[in-house]
Amino acid sequence: MALVTTIELIQKDGSKADHAVRLCTAHFKQDVYLQIETYSSQGMKDVNNFSQNMRFEREGAAQLLMLIRRAFPDLLKEVAP
Repeated sequence: MALVTTIELIQKDGSKADHAVRLCTAHFKQDVYLQIETYSSQGMKDVNNFSQNMRFEREGAAQLLMLIRRAFPDLLKEVAP
């Protein structure tokens, strides 16, 4: 598992995903962490064998939120409370 504590913003032209991941789960413990897991297939999800696992504690989550706000400035207007 990757514990994300800092995120470095870099510039890349034309970045794209190597492959689409459609199976993604998230869980959290309020005020402690947010964890996101991706699976390469439904079969892997069924046996809880994730491909990537990232955990954000408060500091990393704050940086992720800042980056989301910069990347998608109008997003918070679209999301219901």
